[in-house]
Amino acid sequence: SLVNTIRQEITKTQNELQKQKAICYWKIGRHIAKHLLNNKGKSNYNERLYPRLSHDLKIDGKTLRQSVAFYRSFPIPGPGPQLNWTNYRDLLTITDQNSRDICRVSA
Repeated sequence: SLVNTIRQEITKTQNELQKQKAICYWKIGRHIAKHLLNNKGKSNYNERLYPRLSHDLKIDGKTLRQSVAFYRSFPIPGPGPQLNWTNYRDLLTITDQNSRDICRVSA
């Protein structure tokens, strides 16, 4: 029916947006990680950077830190099935790399 077709299209688009959100946060993490690396010698730079970025970008500092952890922990999501940002944030709570990889593959 028309209603089902439209609902399926909406769901498909929402899923794609969530996957793009994950890629966006991975890229944000990459930019921050590289910036931190370039300013490594500066005293307490990390502690000052996150609050400033959080204020300027209107993104929670915890989310910014998770973005950096995401970048450092996972390769950029490639073609094929991808997880969304919420899935990756959940995976970041698993400290053991092998367990994290198993959960990622089975997701």
